[in-house]
Amino acid sequence: MRKLVILILCLPLSLQLIAQNSIPKEELAARREMLFQKIGDGIEILWGAESPNAPSKFNQAPDLYYLCGLEDPNAILLLIGKTKEVIFFSKKSTERDLRWDCPSAWTIADLKSSYGIDQLLPYGDFWEVLSQKSIPETIFYLPFNSIDQIDKSRKDENNIELLLLRHPIKRILLWKKAISEIKELFPLAVLNNINPLMTELRQIKTPYEIEQLKMSGKIGIEGVEEAIKDTKSGLNEYELEAITTYYYTKRGARGAAFAPIVASGPTTYTVHY
Repeated sequence: MRKLVILILCLPLSLQLIAQNSIPKEELAARREMLFQKIGDGIEILWGAESPNAPSKFNQAPDLYYLCGLEDPNAILLLIGKTKEVIFFSKKSTERDLRWDCPSAWTIADLKSSYGIDQLLPYGDFWEVLSQKSIPETIFYLPFNSIDQIDKSRKDENNIELLLLRHPIKRILLWKKAISEIKELFPLAVLNNINPLMTELRQIKTPYEIEQLKMSGKIGIEGVEEAIKDTKSGLNEYELEAITTYYYTKRGARGAAFAPIVASGPTTYTVHY
C-alpha cells in the first residue's frame, strides 16, 4: 500500500478581532507610557496604512495599531511628550464611508474611555495642531522607513525600497515625503528615527500579548489537526488549505500569518514548495 505523506505549514496571526476595541485600554495606555518615557518632551508622529482598493483586506500599520488599537486607514497618531496628550487624526466618516468601510474612530462614542485618546481630529487640522504643540527646536520622532507589513518586516521593506532605486521611474514614498515637509516647516527641529524605539517596545511581550500568542498557536495546531482529519487520497492541496483557513477564521483569527504551504507527494519535503 502506498503511504500518503502531506506537509501542511501555516500559522494564524496573533488574534486580533475584526471589531475595534479588541485591545484593552490599560494595555494601550501602558505601551504609550513606555514610549513617552523614551521620547521625553519630544513629539511622536506615526501614520497608518493606506486604504486599499476594494476588495483587498485592510491591515493597519503595526506600530500605530500597537499604540492606539484603531484601524482607520491613512490615520495619523500624535503623542505629545511634554503633556502626554494622545491625538488621533482621521478622515471624518461620511454616510457613504460608513456603508462602505464600516465603523471608524468617528463612530465610537467615547474614545477617551475606550482607547485613552484625548482628541479625535480631522486631517485638515494636522499641521495647525502640530505647530501649536511644538516649538522651533522640537525633537520629532517619526518613521525613517516604510511601514512594516504582516508578511514583510521593516528589513524586508527596506530591501524592496533599495531595489526600487534601480527603477527608472521612482514614486515618492510616504515617509520620505513626510520627513521632507516637516524639515521645510520646522527647519530648526531635530528629526529622530522612531523605528528602533518601536522595535524595542514590541520585542518585549506583556502578559496580554503572551496570551494572544498562546491562543494563536493553539488555533494553528487545531487548524492543522482539522485538515489531518479530512486528509485522504484524491484530495487536492488547495482543499486542505481551505480547511485550515476556514477553521482559523471561524475561531476568530484574521487569517494565516503567511500563505499556507501545503505540499504532497514528491514535493512533500521541499518545505517552501
